[in-house]
Amino acid sequence: MEFTDWTPFQNFCKAPATTGVFQLRIDEGLLDYPTGKSTMFYFGYAENLNRSLDEFNKNILPYLDRTPDKLLLRWLPDPNAKARFEKRMNAFVNKFSCMPFGNEQWLKQLGQK
Repeated sequence: MEFTDWTPFQNFCKAPATTGVFQLRIDEGLLDYPTGKSTMFYFGYAENLNRSLDEFNKNILPYLDRTPDKLLLRWLPDPNAKARFEKRMNAFVNKFSCMPFGNEQWLKQLGQK
């Protein structure tokens, strides 16, 4: 199995209603991380990709420093989504010395509630 091609985030409604992982990246430029640069902005996993991306759009994205029109999305249906997510997140943290900015911003937001 492979990830879908990158698509504008607004097209998330085409995501299947299955378990899987998803990634968001910025559409232009690079983000500066402590030990490198990357386009990656957010990693996630879900029991239902379509429903979770809708919830992300409504309940999480408004608190992050990006707008939907500046993000690209890809997803991968995977019954072992949580394990795949953890593996990708750990690899990112090992390479860049922090989580993707969107994940960090959301965790900070949760801490303020």
